[in-house]
Amino acid sequence: MKEDSVVHVRLETPVHIRREILESAIETAEILKSMDRVMQFQQQKLRYWERLRTSINKIRTTNNQLFTSMPQISLPKPKKSPEIKILKPSELIKPKPQKEKKENPLSKELDDIRRKLENLKI
Repeated sequence: MKEDSVVHVRLETPVHIRREILESAIETAEILKSMDRVMQFQQQKLRYWERLRTSINKIRTTNNQLFTSMPQISLPKPKKSPEIKILKPSELIKPKPQKEKKENPLSKELDDIRRKLENLKI
């Protein structure tokens, strides 16, 4: 077996490298912390899904029990609906023609002035 020998290297700017190592250690710890939160959320999601499944199963069994305990009855057949009469175009009600509104002379004059003003701007 070979023996591992320890080698020391002198760095020119050890403070700078130490700072980078410490910063990377902080970032790694933050990543691990966020991964732990993600894992907790996944476990919580699984617990909620399991609770949902059990609730749905309970609802199904209760629903089945309800239907089996209800008495069997026969419903009367629905009555035939009355026949629908189809109208011919001549039988349709025609809309009344609308009366034309009389335009106020002031509004007509205002429109003319606005039109002239727009023509001047162009």
